[in-house]
Amino acid sequence: MGNWKPEKVNGKAVYDRDNTKIGTMDKYWAGWKELDYVFGIKLEPVISARYVKGITKLMPVQHGDIATVTENVSLNKTVEELSEFWNQEVVAGGGVYSATDFWQKHVCDSENTKIGTIHTTVRATPRGLKLFGLCLEPVISEKYAEGATNLVPINAEHISKVEENVFLNKTIGEISRYWKKTTE
Repeated sequence: MGNWKPEKVNGKAVYDRDNTKIGTMDKYWAGWKELDYVFGIKLEPVISARYVKGITKLMPVQHGDIATVTENVSLNKTVEELSEFWNQEVVAGGGVYSATDFWQKHVCDSENTKIGTIHTTVRATPRGLKLFGLCLEPVISEKYAEGATNLVPINAEHISKVEENVFLNKTIGEISRYWKKTTE
């Protein structure tokens, strides 16, 4: 990860590989073994309008996207490359969505219990996007994900429908067993 700590990037200007200012680092989350860290960028309005239809949600970049951290954050990808990630199609819950449709949405289990909020997708495999990074509600984290990091994975196959919230086809107990397998 270089000679910098994730907590030191918040508030720093973010530049892409072509030295275009794309926004400001606003937040970070620790991931699980396949996903080290995710950072949320508040995009410049012109970048948001051009690349993500004006969406004002935090746009995620993964730790591997960061080239250097000095007084600013420099990425090793262009904004065009990042926008391909941000705008990927996701097949889940009986529909096809943009990855941005999931970010900062609440997630409920099959018993309608709010368990957390999605903050990122994970880079696509050749068969498409499959994983989301879910930030758990504190009470859920304490009870079901002891020792879990800030984000836990949700597989697209676990999603039953996408509306104002994202609904899973598993109970919190069932999904917590999945977390234990993937985060140990």
